[in-house]
Amino acid sequence: MEGAEFRMALWQALNAVKTSAATAFAPVVQAEGLTMLQAYVLMGIHMGAITNITSLCRQLEVSQGNASALCKKLEQQGLITRARSQVDERVVTLSIAPGGRQVLDNIDRGFADFERFVRQQPDGDLQAILQGFAALRAMLKAYAAQSAK
Repeated sequence: MEGAEFRMALWQALNAVKTSAATAFAPVVQAEGLTMLQAYVLMGIHMGAITNITSLCRQLEVSQGNASALCKKLEQQGLITRARSQVDERVVTLSIAPGGRQVLDNIDRGFADFERFVRQQPDGDLQAILQGFAALRAMLKAYAAQSAK
């Protein structure tokens, strides 16, 4: 496949995935007054993948200022708490506030149908999807690193 042909097919696939994900997930998330990004951050904190501002920056690949602004908004909504680490006060730890637990419970209920649907899919298909996304991300990161030189 030629580079331009692959690029166009990739853009079309990414747009289709984005549109389909928004159609499937946004109504549940928006019902809780959140954006998709805010819901992702809330779930990441809840699942332990995001523990502080630094890990949030890594997950989202954003600056510390943008991550802090996002967390400030979630904190103002009563969904998360931010606290300085007692070990190293430069580190701001993130945790789910009681209001955030309620929102996550509501989101979980909203996604129950999706989770039932996923359980009906062949495990090999699910693994192939995740492996494909991982390979794509690795390829794009390698290209970005090479282009920066």
